[in-house]
Amino acid sequence: MYPQVFLKLSKIIREKTLLKDTRFICIEEMLATFLLVVGQNSRYSHVGETFNRSHFSTSQNFNKILKVLNEIVVDFMVKPGSSTPEKIRESTRFFPYFKDCI
Repeated sequence: MYPQVFLKLSKIIREKTLLKDTRFICIEEMLATFLLVVGQNSRYSHVGETFNRSHFSTSQNFNKILKVLNEIVVDFMVKPGSSTPEKIRESTRFFPYFKDCI
């Protein structure tokens, strides 16, 4: 993830949710640990060692960010339209298999 995108996402989390920096950890670090676990399939123990945090606090921060992202996803996800894309509709390769899924 590009640094500008990371900072923009952390700014959105700050503005649109109730999650705040704590005395011990900031939102950027919580988000970084979350992205490390999700993006690189790292274990809590590895992430905890990287950021010098306990397994418990890493797990707790992961769950906080996950809940926050579930709250704001409604604002940023676009619901799919009811029409089938032309590429799939006109293709004999795709349409027979995906006609009932879309």
